[in-house]
Amino acid sequence: TMPCRTFAFMSHRCAAILLSVLLAGMLFGCGRKLPPSPPSQYMPPVVADLAFRLEENRVTLSWTVPQPQDKDQPAPAGFRVFRARQVSAEVDCSSCKLDFKQTGDVTSKGQKPGSSLRFSETLLPGYKYIYKVVAYDAKGFDGKESKLIEFVL
Repeated sequence: TMPCRTFAFMSHRCAAILLSVLLAGMLFGCGRKLPPSPPSQYMPPVVADLAFRLEENRVTLSWTVPQPQDKDQPAPAGFRVFRARQVSAEVDCSSCKLDFKQTGDVTSKGQKPGSSLRFSETLLPGYKYIYKVVAYDAKGFDGKESKLIEFVL
């Protein structure tokens, strides 16, 4: 009877170790989870001509719908507008992390490449504002970011 008890003890111990390893794998598994990315050949085209105009405390961003680089590449379905802002004390801080938040979404449904799009919003004075625009396709996949637009209000 002694070998059976030892075997039963080892079975529970092995099961506990196996369960611990599985749980640890689930908790610390594959690292940071991100939304899926489309294959690079089908990414929406990048906005190349992002510009801005300030009128008092209102900014208007403008750009044109980019031409897809490949005939099989779909035209962008829309554009996400992201904004980060820094207090005036951080304006010259090159190591400060920029915290971009989506502040707008401009659809391009029915717009042909070369069509002009705009986004406007009212801002608070005393901050440095940084904007970027990212095109997305009909499935919601993002392309690469535009250049950054920066100004102090």
